[in-house]
Amino acid sequence: MVVSDAMNRAIYKYRENNPVDTRYHQAKRSARSFVNADLSRNTKLAHSINANMDRYVEDLYEIIDLARERIDLVQGRKK
Repeated sequence: MVVSDAMNRAIYKYRENNPVDTRYHQAKRSARSFVNADLSRNTKLAHSINANMDRYVEDLYEIIDLARERIDLVQGRKK
């Protein structure tokens, strides 16, 4: 997708003015990319995961456990 110079400037300005949101969204994208990796594609990530499928499955279960613990912690703070 081609992005105009004006759009690139707007994106840069948003990132400069909103570093906390930018960092949050980058972390979220990274996590989603790992969890939702398309293993049928010819990418370095897909090759790495397919070569280590047992470890990948273990990591996904670990992510589930960490997410549940984090939800409990965050919800406990809200009460």
